[in-house]
Amino acid sequence: MIDVSDIERGNAAALADVAARVDAACTATGFFVAVGHGVDRSLTAAALAAANDLFRSDGVTKDGLRLQCPPGVQRGYYGLGAEAQALAAAPPTNPASGSGPADPATAAGRAAPADPAADRPDLSETFAIGPEPPVDAGPFTAGNVWPPHLPGFQRTWIAYRRAMEAFAHRLLQVAALALRDDPRAFDALVTRPIGTTRANHYPALAAPPEAGQRRGGAHTDYGTLTVLAVDGHPGLEVRVGEAWVPVTCPPDGLVVNVGDLLAVLSGARWRSAWHRVAVPPGRPPYPARTSIAHFQFPNHDAVIDGVDPAGRPVSITAGAYLTTKLAQLGRVAPRATTVRHRNEVTA
Repeated sequence: MIDVSDIERGNAAALADVAARVDAACTATGFFVAVGHGVDRSLTAAALAAANDLFRSDGVTKDGLRLQCPPGVQRGYYGLGAEAQALAAAPPTNPASGSGPADPATAAGRAAPADPAADRPDLSETFAIGPEPPVDAGPFTAGNVWPPHLPGFQRTWIAYRRAMEAFAHRLLQVAALALRDDPRAFDALVTRPIGTTRANHYPALAAPPEAGQRRGGAHTDYGTLTVLAVDGHPGLEVRVGEAWVPVTCPPDGLVVNVGDLLAVLSGARWRSAWHRVAVPPGRPPYPARTSIAHFQFPNHDAVIDGVDPAGRPVSITAGAYLTTKLAQLGRVAPRATTVRHRNEVTA
């Protein structure tokens, strides 16, 4: 757990201390819990409550919250079983762009955990928004869709996303201080960031899932940093060595993890750690779980240059990498409907 409150105070010595602690955590595991982050706890609670209101809506209403998006873009509602995140663990068969290894996850020298059930759909439904108002992101430009039956949703979520954007940018400057000795070294990469803010809902289960099936399969995140708000229910696990370790977070904390592209920028010094969402231990029924992830992702045309552990150069365009990874997720079902899992608790 890292108290990051000093990044707001402008004290150089205190900021350097935060950067050193972030550096140690990201080198060791690629994960840490941030407290003292300055994001209003009531705003986070309101965003989680709004997400739960949306997921409680009927299937027809949720299925109407969809946009036809360009490749590499996620907006709106994705139903239960729309993704199998573990599928994106495999390196793409064709390089996304640039030179060097096609997949920064491969470039970082991290083999995917063995998972014979990687193609099992995740037991989750999601809702995603992008920048609001939309930024000029070339082929990644897209608007947002909002639930008309929840009048406060749009206002709450826009406020929450902006708070996440600001906090993630401050963290990226801490990363730049740790990795480049210059807090603004990465600023040019995120002048028009294309990342999403996404609610993940894992419905309550009345019985154990099928063998090998998880609420969220093992994966790494693709961008620079991810900031996650959780509702207090367990399930998130991070891979440390050969073990899966539960991630705990206090009510006022935010979970932060390194993504593939930041790991490359670090020269593979920092880890883009494998993580998953498992069903809690013990006997069913298992309670529902909701989280909101803010994925900081560079400008679509940003070229990410770095090296792998063997010193080989990696150069990849951020948008092309994102398109490749999201296409892998879509191998299960491009946009699954709200068909219910056989074990889902419906009342």
